[in-house]
Amino acid sequence: MSAPQEPVTSTSTVAPRTGATSRRFLRGVTLISGATAVIEFALPLYLGATLAATASQTGLLVSTALVATVISRFLVGLLVDRQPPQILASAGALIYAAACAGYATATLASAFAFAALSGVATALIWVSVSTVVGRRLHIEPAGFVDLFSSQQAGNWVIFTPAIILLAYTNYTALFYALAVAALVAAIYLVKLPAPPSYLLTQQPGQAPRNLRGQLPLLIAVAAMVFAEAGVSLLLLLQLYRHFDLGAAGAALVFLPGAIAMSMLPRLLNRAVSRFGKKRMTAVAGALTGLFAVLVLHASSPAMIAFLWILAAIGWAIIVPLQQTTATEGSNHATIGRSLSRVQISSLIGGALGAFTAGFVFESSNRDLLVFVFAALALVGAALTAKALSSALITT
Repeated sequence: MSAPQEPVTSTSTVAPRTGATSRRFLRGVTLISGATAVIEFALPLYLGATLAATASQTGLLVSTALVATVISRFLVGLLVDRQPPQILASAGALIYAAACAGYATATLASAFAFAALSGVATALIWVSVSTVVGRRLHIEPAGFVDLFSSQQAGNWVIFTPAIILLAYTNYTALFYALAVAALVAAIYLVKLPAPPSYLLTQQPGQAPRNLRGQLPLLIAVAAMVFAEAGVSLLLLLQLYRHFDLGAAGAALVFLPGAIAMSMLPRLLNRAVSRFGKKRMTAVAGALTGLFAVLVLHASSPAMIAFLWILAAIGWAIIVPLQQTTATEGSNHATIGRSLSRVQISSLIGGALGAFTAGFVFESSNRDLLVFVFAALALVGAALTAKALSSALITT
């Protein structure tokens, strides 16, 4: 059980400005989230079309960014517990802007360096942003709900015009535009002060106990993201191969779900308050499991879009709950480390899920394997419910 948490007292200068500064901060989150989503979509296409990269080189470059961001999150988790996280988040956005500008004129060799740089930048951004929200949870209890909503808004508010820009210009213009978006995000992200964690010292042996206590949650996150990433890739392959949709058509299928994930979290948070965290966690697990089972049997892209909305509702419930649980189950002085471990579990689960999905799609037993994905989603939801109970006891 963790040490008692000492309250962090907000100053008279912070409290009155909470609403306005939070909105500016969340605009920064939307901008940088959209920029990263566009890079994830456009970079593999750019490598093949402009830099003549092979499929293996493209995969290696994407893996470079993934490895860099996973390793960096270990270090950033330690750093944000000692330094102002809003400053680190802004610094991460500046580094990401440099990486975006670098892609605009990159050779294939230098693209690997910019991929590693972007991986470090995203670690700085998301661990720091989550720590800011976690430290302010006593001021804004729905902070992770708003954070999730703002992140998902970037996936269509920024993503859609960026793809239109690419259609009418070229990759160079796109990358420079994303660099500008990241620069603006850096200005917004530094605006929201995180309450300091001084006087909240870590007791000897606290970190190992936190890690052991957090294991059910970390396994839950990895299991659910494994299932989600695997089924999402199956969905894409289904759209490409069985419905003959291109990138634009596939994006339209995903769009309603992205809008749902940005618009519904506040409403779903009220449902969590009314019906309880455990019941809504069960609902989230059922929705994501249902999506996993039915997606390969959908008769049309419209049906897939509907199923994706169901999965989006499940994720809009479960992700803020998992982040809140990680925060509530930790000492204030170790919030950054707790949240960095959750993000690392999510990244590893997503990578393994996507890797597995490729084999599943070509397998003759893929229906059975899809049920495994659904079962993992349910197991993840159950472990999240267990972690919720543990966090309440710890707090």
